[in-house]
Amino acid sequence: MIRTENLSRHFQLGGQVTALDGVTISINAGEYVAVTGPSGSGKSTFMGIVGCLDRPTRGKCWIDGAEISDLSSDDLAAVRNRKIGFVFQNFSLLDRLNARENIELPLIYAGVHRSVRREIAETLLRTVGLEGRGDHLPSQLSGGQQQRVAVARALVCSPKIILADEPTGALDSKSADDVMDLFRRLKEFGKTIVVVTHDPQIARRASRVIRFHDGKTL
Repeated sequence: MIRTENLSRHFQLGGQVTALDGVTISINAGEYVAVTGPSGSGKSTFMGIVGCLDRPTRGKCWIDGAEISDLSSDDLAAVRNRKIGFVFQNFSLLDRLNARENIELPLIYAGVHRSVRREIAETLLRTVGLEGRGDHLPSQLSGGQQQRVAVARALVCSPKIILADEPTGALDSKSADDVMDLFRRLKEFGKTIVVVTHDPQIARRASRVIRFHDGKTL
């Protein structure tokens, strides 16, 4: 589902900074992988390229069999919208929208009819254990519940891949456990899950751990 070959990324920041240095990785469809490493190790840069948010300086990256390294910005956005769902540490919910409306937002951009959007959102609210909470604003939900809404929104366009960047970083231990249990369930539904985390207990939940250090994998 995800494959990189000799992937490198350099930035010019008062001189050349190497964020990734010849990374070759394969992640199979339906696999649940944790990506770990200290700050500055390259894991976030790797996720940015895999998530079609950035391009490598050298090397290649394939998503679901398609080589994406040289795609235009519009084509990268199309791959990102069709195949990838994102979950972030800070939830990234819109405060003025209720839970259902936050989940529906990608479908609005996709031009999906209102009645279909609502049906999909209600199904996902049940999937993440928030049935009956669709009318609640983010401020009326706990941190764990907000992250569940964020997971539901990531699923709304039926992506094959879920990329989660420190998804439990803002949560207490009970809420973190609940969210990670949700990721485990998603793997059982055939989703490919890639989680960036500093927490070794969270990493142990995955079926495989990829460790980054100084732009390389260990």
